[in-house]
Amino acid sequence: GDDASEFRLGRTGDQVVAEWVGVATLRADLSSTWTDFSVQACAGAAEIESALLPHVTALLRHLRGEISLHGSSVARGGIALIFLGDTCAGKSTIAAQMSSVGGDEFLSDDMTALDFDGPTIRVLPTETSHRLRPDVASALGLVNQGEIKIRRDAAHAALSPAVLGAVVALRFDESVAAPILRRIQGLPTFAALNRATIRFVLDAPEILRVEFDKLARLAAAVPFYELVRAHGLTNLAPSAALASELLRSTSEVR
Repeated sequence: GDDASEFRLGRTGDQVVAEWVGVATLRADLSSTWTDFSVQACAGAAEIESALLPHVTALLRHLRGEISLHGSSVARGGIALIFLGDTCAGKSTIAAQMSSVGGDEFLSDDMTALDFDGPTIRVLPTETSHRLRPDVASALGLVNQGEIKIRRDAAHAALSPAVLGAVVALRFDESVAAPILRRIQGLPTFAALNRATIRFVLDAPEILRVEFDKLARLAAAVPFYELVRAHGLTNLAPSAALASELLRSTSEVR
């Protein structure tokens, strides 16, 4: 997540290794038939293991040629919207707003898993709770218990996959007076996908070729947008309203 420890990838012989430095280590072979995930013994180890599990799942999915994105997602009427963005871009925040206030189904908070089987690309439900900053939790009416990030069950967790309708890249810009949602195409879409794709191995051509083909299909299959707004929770509701209208119109078209 955005407040995770230092993370690094490497290889030891035929094994690939992912390390959350001082916290946990994941080892696997390239086929992901053998895996080992160990959490450093400490207070709260069970909570750490639970928090990292979606990311472990995403890394192993990459070895199997599947696509997982560092992003949040919501759905309405069987159609999903994915939010991508850099660290602290507000992905969890806008998904929580749309689920808690707007009533949309919550699919993922930090790791979005995609299914390319069949004629459509589907978003799989991978998480059922939000991890929010205390100020965001308070704005949504949740009790602030003093944690760096508060974990709360989603108000409307999705029970089944949803067809991907659109992707929204989030960006802050202090010069804009009000949130702006605009269509993007070409290189910006691939740049957003490349930054968001969760990878376990960087030197296996066969795995990276499958990844590239699927990302190209994704970029061609659904529209991409950029949601630009200034920092501050006063922009949360109008930003979510723009995203909700996009999701509504996408659902009507589908």
